[in-house]
Amino acid sequence: MKNQLPTFFVNINNWLKNTAWPHLAAALGGSILLGIMGEVVLLSGLGNTLGMCLFAAAVALFLAAVSLAGKLPPPAEDELADIRRYVLPFICVAASLALMAYVLPRVEDRLLDRWQNYQTFAVWVVSIALFSTGVLAADCWRFPALRSIGESLREHKWEIITVLGLFALALFLRIYKLEQIPYPMLKDEAWVGKEAQYILNGNFSNLFQPGWQVDPLLNSAPMALSISIFGNTIFGIRLAPVLMGALTVVLLYFLTRSMFDELTAFLAALCLAAIPPHIHFSRMGVSNITVAFWACFVFWLTYRAIQKGRAVDYLWAGLVTGLPLYSYLGSRLMSAIGAAMILFSILTQRGYLRSQWKNLLVYGVILSITVAPTLYISYMHPETFIARFHSDNIFSNHWLISEPVNSGRSMAAALLDQFYRSTMVFVSHPSWGGFYNSPKPFLLPVAAVLLVFGCAYSAVRLRELRYTLVQVWFWSIVIIGSTIFAIAPNAERMVGGLPAAALLSAIGLGRIIELLKLMKLASPRALNGLAAGVMAVASLQNGFYYLVEYQQTRVFAHPYEEFETETCLYAKNLGADYRVYMLITMPLEVANFPAKDYLIPDIETIQLDTINADVLQALPSDKGKVFFAIPEKRAELEQVAQFFPGGKWREVPLLPIPNQPPTVMYFSYELPPP
Repeated sequence: MKNQLPTFFVNINNWLKNTAWPHLAAALGGSILLGIMGEVVLLSGLGNTLGMCLFAAAVALFLAAVSLAGKLPPPAEDELADIRRYVLPFICVAASLALMAYVLPRVEDRLLDRWQNYQTFAVWVVSIALFSTGVLAADCWRFPALRSIGESLREHKWEIITVLGLFALALFLRIYKLEQIPYPMLKDEAWVGKEAQYILNGNFSNLFQPGWQVDPLLNSAPMALSISIFGNTIFGIRLAPVLMGALTVVLLYFLTRSMFDELTAFLAALCLAAIPPHIHFSRMGVSNITVAFWACFVFWLTYRAIQKGRAVDYLWAGLVTGLPLYSYLGSRLMSAIGAAMILFSILTQRGYLRSQWKNLLVYGVILSITVAPTLYISYMHPETFIARFHSDNIFSNHWLISEPVNSGRSMAAALLDQFYRSTMVFVSHPSWGGFYNSPKPFLLPVAAVLLVFGCAYSAVRLRELRYTLVQVWFWSIVIIGSTIFAIAPNAERMVGGLPAAALLSAIGLGRIIELLKLMKLASPRALNGLAAGVMAVASLQNGFYYLVEYQQTRVFAHPYEEFETETCLYAKNLGADYRVYMLITMPLEVANFPAKDYLIPDIETIQLDTINADVLQALPSDKGKVFFAIPEKRAELEQVAQFFPGGKWREVPLLPIPNQPPTVMYFSYELPPP
């Protein structure tokens, strides 16, 4: 220790002696930025201690720069050139941080009007753009010339055609008969549609606030955009998930290509394109599919940044790592894994921190700016950040305590059974319940076998970041997305793991092909074709099951939602010249009838609990009338028909379910406008 301390001070002394004007300019700029950050913290109420510490660091750095400046000769021309190069980036970064002092205090202010909320959101976007501009300017980034873009397109034309083909296939599987598959529209889709409609109408203008099911309001923004184009229809609410599901296939291709090779990337994307639950949740107007989208996006750009070591790549990685916090709550796990990739590299790669500290600073700042509004709300209301997780997981909702009592098995056995069913649903266990409700596993036999091989192969190579990533990705979804949620398997919370399953299947098939190449049983081109053929068979098997067999068996049947969907669609065709009357009972209630609020918001809907002459006589006659009655209310509807003769009587059956007799969905009685 006696020898180390003098050496340390000698190094500091030598650094001070060698200080140049660019160093002092950097110190001055750093002090200003620290001062701005301190002011942001103090104005936002994030903590006086933290704010004062930032100010203290800023003052110390400022005084050191001023003291050293008096001991240096006038700056040389080359030093001035170095300083001028960073003037614009510094201004952009300083302005970006300063704008956060405007944004943060307002994201929680409930007294702001509609346009003030929009302004707060816009300033946040500008802050991100300014910081990004500063980093790009400091890195001397230039947009590629048209000639180089053209040359790159020609050089990679077959790969581009392949990617476009994969996207077209994924899009077709997800948009074909979109309004009929899956059938019917669920209540959750209608609730999301209502929220999207409120965003369009300006009822919800503070987009940083939590919305339905505590998901951020921005989560419904893509649906709002599609509804603004296609109206409040089933197609409108489902289009955004369709596009995100198809884009996930493309993003998985790029992620896998950056980690492995083009063949493995093609196999993984082809597999994911036809995985039944991925198609299913891509076709539903809920946000579960966004977990898979953000997983591929975050991991691709983060892995690319670690691989390339460029400031620009760390900028995009940090930005996209923060954005999932404004999506479906399950996407937050993807942000955590993305940040863990950086930590893994710091801990396992010698010299990584020393060589990449500037880029890591860029990553950390853009990530902080991106997540600042939502983390600020979570800081002010910590209960909202973990509300869904706390209410649903088996440790806090007492399921793990009550299950041993109800089933007679130990707590450990119950937990192990949860894990077993959450794992085996990928290869053999049916996925009953929830929003999927399938008698078959996620992957059908061909892809399932390949998944087992790929999982085993990657498990023994955890020293490599790429294999560690796919293992952590897959098992975190199995455990956090299903095992700790009753009752497993929890398909809607496991969607984010489907790209990992596809990637593992591609790894398994790829390693088999590599062994065959080493044996020289055929030419490499023929073996690559064999791999593509095997995965094509697996995808055909998966796709046929979902679009044909799964739909024909009607295992997704939801009678109450069918009634809501069909009655609202029929009323929608009648138009606003009609008034709707519902003859229904629990659990069907107009008060909990989100389909009517989304599909027919302009048509008045009234629930009639009692039918008699006085009630019917009091009904307004300025519009046409259409009465919908569940089978249990047929007698009451017949009274309506007797009181208002001359109307149109309809008997509408449920869609047929195999091996079950025909069932009436509802009766209706329609009277035209006066």
